[in-house]
Amino acid sequence: MASYDISDQDTSDDVDVNIFDRARDQVSGDMSKMFDAAVFAGTNAPTGWPVGGIATHATSAANNVAIGTGADIYDDILGETSTGVTGVFGKVEADGFEVSAVAGAISMKSRLRGLRDSNGNPIFNKVPGQGMAYELDGVPCVFPKHGGFPSAAQNLIVGDFSNSVWAMR
Repeated sequence: MASYDISDQDTSDDVDVNIFDRARDQVSGDMSKMFDAAVFAGTNAPTGWPVGGIATHATSAANNVAIGTGADIYDDILGETSTGVTGVFGKVEADGFEVSAVAGAISMKSRLRGLRDSNGNPIFNKVPGQGMAYELDGVPCVFPKHGGFPSAAQNLIVGDFSNSVWAMR
């Protein structure tokens, strides 16, 4: 991995600018983007990681639901229909896990805003007093802006993120 922070000589000479803080923010952002791309999509992942990342692994285990499978996006995410179509939350729960988080493509936010339960209540909401924090049916959602989330093929990755283990050395 390489990350560059370009500063001109005038900036370097000005002690009013903390170059380390500036570089640290850039490097941590770059690391986050690369880590997400490796975990979610397998992009530049180390040898031994599941090829294609979490997204491909979930699909190969039939733990995915394509948008349009159910009657609407609500069913695709949360529903269980009389024909046996289970939403993606149900797929996680069927394996004995609680959905603790949702990671999504920014393009999904507009599709989620109109979702309502059977009583007409919105299920995708901003968390009051927490800026840009969102919840989907009470579960925290993140929408990475750095470009590390897989494109088009995966709109949401849903799971029990408490079982995730990260390590840096």
